[in-house]
Amino acid sequence: MTLANYQLSLNFEQILALVKQLPYPEKLQLCQELEKEVLNSKLTVLTEALEDIGMENAIKEDENTETVSRDRIFQILKQQP
Repeated sequence: MTLANYQLSLNFEQILALVKQLPYPEKLQLCQELEKEVLNSKLTVLTEALEDIGMENAIKEDENTETVSRDRIFQILKQQP
């Protein structure tokens, strides 16, 4: 027996009707998979928000940093042992 993959176009109501036909253990398994999916999605959004905040803070910090000439940098480097 060979297995084949098929793609079906189902709306929410059709999917819900199929889920309602599942035995309880499979419903529970489906629930756990959906929870993982939602959690991963929320973590992705949180990670992106934290990266944006970090970038914004870095830009603000850069705006408050004194500009130093190239010659001044080399002077400082020469002074160090």
